[in-house]
Amino acid sequence: SRTSIRTMALVVLTFVLIALFSRFGSHPLSTSTTKSITEESDKANDPAAGIQRKIQPVDCAFLSALEDTVRNRRQSILTYWNVSNYPNFLSMMNIPTQSWKIQKAKYMKLLLEANTEHLEKQLHGNSSNSLTFIAGFSGSSVTAGHDNYFHEAFPQVFYESLQPVYRAMGVNF
Repeated sequence: SRTSIRTMALVVLTFVLIALFSRFGSHPLSTSTTKSITEESDKANDPAAGIQRKIQPVDCAFLSALEDTVRNRRQSILTYWNVSNYPNFLSMMNIPTQSWKIQKAKYMKLLLEANTEHLEKQLHGNSSNSLTFIAGFSGSSVTAGHDNYFHEAFPQVFYESLQPVYRAMGVNF
């Protein structure tokens, strides 16, 4: 049904946002940044340390904006789905914990590495100002939205839900 597909899409999105958020702190609502992000390297002769010093101010502002966006999107989803009153719907996906951790790690790694690589290329003048991330989906006609309105199809819900997060990362989605 339309509702169950939208629910599943938002459950997936919730976990993706939590995964992205967990990159910046041990608790999803933490506002602190890690020392590795805020401290400069002591290795003055290391070329990577130079890059770290150059991107540090941009990186910290980027992390702060991203953290706020993720927090707002996550809260929006939790409020929309009334999770405080219906917490068990989050377990409906029935994915083994280890598989879910691997899936989250792969997604975070892909997106964050692409962004880091793009920033490094910009510092060396080898890249445009925009980074594009393309998500593809495969599945049944239901995935494509044939049984729903277009705005309720999984790819569209995924896009609408994650677009603000990607925008905060400076990524065209």
